[in-house]
Amino acid sequence: HVDGGAFIEPPNFKFHDAYFSVVCDCGLLVHFEEIGDKYSGEAEYEAIKWAVDNIGERPLKITSDCLTAICWAKKQTKASKARGLKPLNLSGITIEYKHQNHKLLIYALLQ
Repeated sequence: HVDGGAFIEPPNFKFHDAYFSVVCDCGLLVHFEEIGDKYSGEAEYEAIKWAVDNIGERPLKITSDCLTAICWAKKQTKASKARGLKPLNLSGITIEYKHQNHKLLIYALLQ
């Protein structure tokens, strides 16, 4: 399960201090990383990318609650190209949308 996000607050409402995390099915935190001042969708994409690049087990199922990141992982769009994000090699990998996936990650971080 992957999740990412970034903070946004007044007065400028700009995304900052982005982060992502990866959790295994058993609820253990596999990876957490702070990635700078990026849009939250980029953080979600980076979580998917980290799982694809660092988890060698195939077949692999990745769940995410960000349709934008899932789309960017599968194909290039104008927005992903502008951010320098490329489609990922998803051989042996399925990515599924899971509503409120972040709740699994919050639970893992609290353990």
